[in-house]
Amino acid sequence: MTKKPSVFSLVTGLLFDLMIDLGLIFLGVILYFQFFVHEIFPVTISPALTDPVGGLTNAAYILCGVPFVIGLISLVRSVTRFFRKLRAR
Repeated sequence: MTKKPSVFSLVTGLLFDLMIDLGLIFLGVILYFQFFVHEIFPVTISPALTDPVGGLTNAAYILCGVPFVIGLISLVRSVTRFFRKLRAR
């Protein structure tokens, strides 16, 4: 028979997951701001990345979008997993 996790451990796990997920989302937003709104640091994207995807704009959208989308998907999974475990208690 397995021991059910306490509410404290469930909430702690959720907060840790939220920190990681929101960090990924924030990274995507910061990269979007860097490449499309205002240049914060003098950073450019290498031609090794821009040539295979068809240009600077496509490479910037990929660099911004991948962490943002992964963070959103992981955020939804974390929240649904938390409520599923909480309901199973």
